[in-house]
Amino acid sequence: MKSGCLLLSPFLALPLLAFSSATSLQAETETIYAKVIHPILEARCVECHGEKKSKGKLRLDSPEHITKGEVIVAGKSADSELVNRVTLPEDDDDIMPPKGDPLTKDQIAAIKWWVDEHQGSFDVKFVIADAPEVVKKLAENAPAVAAGTKS
Repeated sequence: MKSGCLLLSPFLALPLLAFSSATSLQAETETIYAKVIHPILEARCVECHGEKKSKGKLRLDSPEHITKGEVIVAGKSADSELVNRVTLPEDDDDIMPPKGDPLTKDQIAAIKWWVDEHQGSFDVKFVIADAPEVVKKLAENAPAVAAGTKS
């Protein structure tokens, strides 16, 4: 009897495995940029680097503008100007944002993860449950900001 159950177990598991895969694929509906990165930029950067105001001729309100220059260097957060500016010491004159609190460690970690692990892609979709804890936390608490919308 036990051997019969063992033989059936893999067959019973196949539908569950297929369901699990389908659920994961269905969960990949948002891009990392739209769900995690854009809300950070919208909340902390776009006021000074957006359509209405673009200090230093830098705009961070859309992928088209972010990809200009070395704002992000795919796969190399250490070479990305965005990461360099938000990780400067708080008393540095060039830290971004210059007013208010600096980005949180979680926000910085999410931006680095996006640049290093996903090449700063605006198109990569992800399953929140499979993301690092800091990214999960940000994604679950992110305001509903549509990427590419004007503020």
